[in-house]
Amino acid sequence: MAQITISAVAIAAAVLILVPVFTFTRGTVEAADPIGMPNCVISCGDVEVPYPFGIGANTSCYLPGFNLTCDNTTGSSPRLLLDADGTIQVLGIMNLDSGGYMYVQRNGDVKIKVDANGNGNGTFSQGLKHDGPYMLLTVLLPFRSELILMGCNVQATVKSGNATVASCTSLCDDTADYETSVIDRCSGGSTGCCRANIIKPGYDDDGRGEVYSSSSTAYDVQLRRLGGWNRSADRDRFPVRVFIAERGWFDNTSVSNDLLQTGRPPSKETLKVPVWLSWEVVDHPNRSSVCKSNHSQRGNGRKRGGYACACKNGYEGNPYLTDGCKDIDECEWSPALTGCYGECINTEGSFMCGCPPGTTGNFTIPGGCINTEDICRTSCGDVEVPYPFGIGSSKCYWPGFRLECYTGYQPPRLLLSNGRFQVVGISLHNSTMRVIRIDNLRPYTTLPTSMATDLGEEFPYFPDDEEVPYSLSTSNELVVTGCNAHATLVGHNNPAIISGCATFCYYNDTGGVWGEGSSTNGIHGENDGDKYCYGKGCCKARISESVDGMPKKLVFKWLDATSNSQSVFVFIAEEGWFDPWGVTGKLMRGGYRADAMKVPILLRWEVFLPHSGSSSANVSSHPDCNGGDYQVTPRDQICKSKHSQCKRGNRGYTCQCNEDGGYHGNPYLVGGCKDERAEYLKGEHQMLQTQFSYLH
Repeated sequence: MAQITISAVAIAAAVLILVPVFTFTRGTVEAADPIGMPNCVISCGDVEVPYPFGIGANTSCYLPGFNLTCDNTTGSSPRLLLDADGTIQVLGIMNLDSGGYMYVQRNGDVKIKVDANGNGNGTFSQGLKHDGPYMLLTVLLPFRSELILMGCNVQATVKSGNATVASCTSLCDDTADYETSVIDRCSGGSTGCCRANIIKPGYDDDGRGEVYSSSSTAYDVQLRRLGGWNRSADRDRFPVRVFIAERGWFDNTSVSNDLLQTGRPPSKETLKVPVWLSWEVVDHPNRSSVCKSNHSQRGNGRKRGGYACACKNGYEGNPYLTDGCKDIDECEWSPALTGCYGECINTEGSFMCGCPPGTTGNFTIPGGCINTEDICRTSCGDVEVPYPFGIGSSKCYWPGFRLECYTGYQPPRLLLSNGRFQVVGISLHNSTMRVIRIDNLRPYTTLPTSMATDLGEEFPYFPDDEEVPYSLSTSNELVVTGCNAHATLVGHNNPAIISGCATFCYYNDTGGVWGEGSSTNGIHGENDGDKYCYGKGCCKARISESVDGMPKKLVFKWLDATSNSQSVFVFIAEEGWFDPWGVTGKLMRGGYRADAMKVPILLRWEVFLPHSGSSSANVSSHPDCNGGDYQVTPRDQICKSKHSQCKRGNRGYTCQCNEDGGYHGNPYLVGGCKDERAEYLKGEHQMLQTQFSYLH
């Protein structure tokens, strides 16, 4: 069996960028597993404090430089602080198994001590020392940091030691104002603010490969005022503020609007600035004793002698604790993440995947394992066939949704049961099916003054004893081309006119915009599509919603029996198809054309409850998607996915995934509605561990 190894944990890390209220947990690690050293405080408020971090005077509870402060003096929920002055508040510590990240909140902008010339210096945090463990996260998307500067004619530079890691210049011309700044979100130009990504320190400003520090803090901000402008006027237009923040924070409209307005100071809520930090173990005398778990690995860091611990692929937990890295049961994850759509067997640090007994095929794709005894095909040619539709055995489709795959063509064609219509697309989201006619359109020529045509051969035919799940979509139209003819589309309940229109021509109107000798059935005009279907020689009419399925009859009538020598075409087509010049030309030349016109039609479909009775009674008897006396619940029988909902139609029901909750897929299958956001976040975590292994 093929083996697939994957690392998985800490979806909560990526969830932070999606929701405003944060709860940090330890992923799938069981509650009984310790997260810190014995007899040590492991939480502050609702934030967990895993080793190597710790709280209090007991130095055995944390590694050097990883001691945090739990502030209980605010009178509200305790705050976990990184620095003594309370500037940096820790909101969460996560992803220890893939290197580790810390989500923090800096309270306020970077304070700059300005001299008489408007120049000055400040520091991001006294708690981030140059020789300490913490750094701004700069190497992984989407958690990077950026510099944001507001003010007129000033330049801000962020230094890490002697290396420049970010710099931008904010200018103000005569047109710079609040509205302009809000619109472009400081994307550049003379708008009174600017932004710049903070990069990973490499060479210092003197070209040395090892970053030299002349300061005790890790990130210092230098502010320089540009000459030639009125400093007082500039300050009045835009007060100078410097922020180091998570990239994307300033894109929040409420944040940028509050910061860029000058009528009042920004709110306290706005000044809660989110930032991502990474960390490394530095100046520890015994490297081998730090990564304690048997299934951990050590990666070299960016600082001198620094490194970080991570769990090996296939394990999750805390690599800094003995037995902290636990085996991941990959078989509990979604097949979209593991790539195993067959039978999954968990192993230590990995898993095995294969097709279950009695099946064969490709277990790495959805539906790849096929029952060797009764195969249900999920495609025909290049058209997917999602359940409730199916091909072959009756167990492959819901009653009334059988399709045929005709292999006489290359690629094969998917057909409705009567074979006259080819299926080119099925939409579960809209409950529609797009079909095209296979044969030519047949003209009405010399006929009686009026006639009614049964549409059994014009539209998909089904036996009388079979409930027909289809009806015409209102996105179709009735089209009549020719002279002096009237057509009416009729449903099953009398009277039930679904659509109708009439065409008119002058008696001797046979001119030719199509060229010499080519009849246009009386149509004149310029090369402009819609102009040819306003009633003169051609008409179109919208299709009304039908409550009783497919139309029953087409009633055709000559308005002038003396002028019926010209051919008249009457057909249903998807709205908008008839407008192109080429389509109009072929039909209006008159006569029977040998080349087939592929006329598209859009059908709506509904699913009926699995009990006998007329289709019209299917919904009227159970208007709330409930089986009533039959003890049938459509959610269980029709909408099989947990994250789906049943919707009432005209004659039956349709199912929809709960898209407001982020679910998409096939609601007619068990587990068919998938949370795409969760799948994305799981994939993001896999990427983080892969990048950690690559970077270290």
